[in-house]
Amino acid sequence: DEIPFGVAEEADVSLDESCVGGVDGYIDDGITVALDTPETTGLIARAAQAVAMALFLIFRPLAKAMEAINRPDILSVRKMLAEGGLCEVVTFLGWLINTRLLTVALPEEKYIAYSNQIQECLAARRISGETLKSLVGRLNHVCFVIPDGRHFMSRLRSLEKASADSNKFATLDDDTRADLRLWLVFLKSARDGISLNRIVFRKPTLQSYSDASEFGIGGYSPSTGVAWRYEFTDEQQLAFTFPAPARS
Repeated sequence: DEIPFGVAEEADVSLDESCVGGVDGYIDDGITVALDTPETTGLIARAAQAVAMALFLIFRPLAKAMEAINRPDILSVRKMLAEGGLCEVVTFLGWLINTRLLTVALPEEKYIAYSNQIQECLAARRISGETLKSLVGRLNHVCFVIPDGRHFMSRLRSLEKASADSNKFATLDDDTRADLRLWLVFLKSARDGISLNRIVFRKPTLQSYSDASEFGIGGYSPSTGVAWRYEFTDEQQLAFTFPAPARS
């Protein structure tokens, strides 16, 4: 009770006020989410049994009374009692979800494993295709809570594609190594916790329009009335590549 509740920003998706709970499943993992208030006491009682009920309904044709072959129960009651209770903090699909603070975080053991693998890659002269494939998969997992991190995956994905055969090795250039060092910072942010407000689609509070040409970039915000521009130097114009104009 001493921990304050997180504040949810206005979402850009409208939900009916009667939507105060739900159940979702991902292959063999299920989760129940419900709003815990004095008015939803009955809902909470049903939510505690929702996953177990869903499993029973799906696999009812294999129930002992209706199946000639003796089969073990689909639901592990022991595991359900140990891990399936309602709580404010839960680890689900590799993420530590805190519904009180409205944060999602990378569990400590995953943070250590991912960081160690990056350090090993930085220390090595060459990386096997299998190691690179594993690293890309792990960092892609983090991109779900740090979407901007996808921008710094392009070089790693190019190396992964070049070394698709596990017998081949990839050599990291300076730019790719810089990306990996930046990913160490991203991983720490993911370990510390990312606000759910940064992940969901929120109603925009400011609008801004921008465009670019071979001479510079500029923009305008109707929300603030502020316009801006930046003119490229001769060196910057040579550094940028623009598509050639269409010819008739």
